[in-house]
Amino acid sequence: MGYNSINSRFMIFSGEKGCDTSKNARKINEQCFTLKKPTNVRGRKLDLMLVYDDIVLCSAEWKSMASSRAVIMKQFVKNLRVNNCILHELREHLDDDNTIILGMDWKGLLGYSYCMKMIDKAVVVKETCKLFLPQDKCEFEDFSDTVASLIQFKAHYVDMTKKLKVKISKHRRDHFYDEQFNITPTNSRSPSPHTFFLLQSGQLLLVSMKNNY
Repeated sequence: MGYNSINSRFMIFSGEKGCDTSKNARKINEQCFTLKKPTNVRGRKLDLMLVYDDIVLCSAEWKSMASSRAVIMKQFVKNLRVNNCILHELREHLDDDNTIILGMDWKGLLGYSYCMKMIDKAVVVKETCKLFLPQDKCEFEDFSDTVASLIQFKAHYVDMTKKLKVKISKHRRDHFYDEQFNITPTNSRSPSPHTFFLLQSGQLLLVSMKNNY
């Protein structure tokens, strides 16, 4: 497994890495539909994942031309299921029900891109472009659609990471405030009297209430 760093937080992981997002979904599924307690649940392994600040943005499968049709269909369906899990988590992170995932799958030098979105309670997937990598200069004439699709793919996730950065920063601030400035009283005995502030005749009065316990 390796990765290519686009910047300090935006990375591409490749080489059969387990997806924690699908791991969480599998745990919930086993808790709901099996009698046994889920143990040693692992995330689905994918050929490639796009990750930003430990948040998975999408996954992809890259198979060789020698792979059989049965293997290809099995792997591509697995990838759709994983991206479905990723979509659910991204909707929560972004707090946006209109979140869309752009994905792709490849067999050798041929592939396709698609978009995935939840409409009502159904996840809808639509192919957006047939992709290929040219093997001969004569194929460059038809290569423009693939290039345009890849540029759109990159732009989509660059825009998404900008939105995620805002949400992540807010979440970290809220978490810090909850930890450092949460003034919810506890049941433990206070070492000093509780002090209240009253406004009377334009003057601020401090009233100290001693504990009677």
